[in-house]
Amino acid sequence: MLYWIPLEKLDERYTILTRKWFKAELNNNKIEYEVIEGTPLDNKIHVGSFLDAFSTIHYKSTQIQKVAQLFQDSKIKDGDTFFVDDIWMPGIEGIKYMAGIAGINIKMYGVYHAGSNIASDDIAVKLGSGVNSWTKHYERSLFNMFDKVFVGSKFHKNNINMYHSKKFGNIVATGIGFNADYIKNQVKKLKTWDEKENIVLFPHRNHPEKKPKLFDKLQKEVNKKYPEIKFIKTFDHNLSKTELYELMNKSKVMFSAALQENFGYATLESATFGCNLLLPNKVVYPEFYPNSCLYKSENIKELSARIIEMINTPPPEYKIISWTDKSMMHMLKEMRLTK
Repeated sequence: MLYWIPLEKLDERYTILTRKWFKAELNNNKIEYEVIEGTPLDNKIHVGSFLDAFSTIHYKSTQIQKVAQLFQDSKIKDGDTFFVDDIWMPGIEGIKYMAGIAGINIKMYGVYHAGSNIASDDIAVKLGSGVNSWTKHYERSLFNMFDKVFVGSKFHKNNINMYHSKKFGNIVATGIGFNADYIKNQVKKLKTWDEKENIVLFPHRNHPEKKPKLFDKLQKEVNKKYPEIKFIKTFDHNLSKTELYELMNKSKVMFSAALQENFGYATLESATFGCNLLLPNKVVYPEFYPNSCLYKSENIKELSARIIEMINTPPPEYKIISWTDKSMMHMLKEMRLTK
């Protein structure tokens, strides 16, 4: 039996979509599973920039309560597998503890999204990082606890190993969930390049690590000569996923200056809808995208010229999508649940 411990459902994030995609993959492969749901305090993000800090701890704690009940009822058996959507989950050690005390042989797998190894991540900024930080010791314990840990890219895997000065043999770059066909089907009609509008998107959170102020400077510079080119920060408009996809579908350029990106859902979505991508030559971007998409300098005039050029030029082929599309299958193979 596979026991799946997912993240809470949040439309502002990708947790609803990745649930759909992973569930479909499990069903297609006829894998027996049970979802361990938790109880959120709220379905909005109030405290914390990625997940609501208080609600997510409550949700995850109630998931562990349900797992404890399964152990108490003798439902967990030798050979059972636990899959965790986010291993940065205080209390997750309880599963290993209960299995060990009961003498039950289980397997544990999960996804690692980010942590103290990323200097701009809230964990590092607000909770601390470095040699003597509890977060670093906690994360190292997590890597030792799980049979395999899945990350979004080779970049992220290498970053973890460098930060901990240790090569963890159980960290695997699988991607963390994507389905281009599903995303394309959310719009009424895929637009051709000629049907698109002169729109430049910033599809990131308005968080310092995403550098939204640089986008503002670009808008000001480009609009001096080309006031008809629209610059849109998607998070300013409280868009549903369908509305976001319709906007990406009709836009020509997506811009990023992210200091942290280990996978990059919004960038993959923009690529899926045929946007030109203008991305910094760092983090995961050089691994995923062609050189024609990358920039090394944040010189405003140079970036403005690149945007104007991209407005008038169809995008390249993004081959990475065929790999990210198989993220869920990669994970199942690593868990030896399918061939």
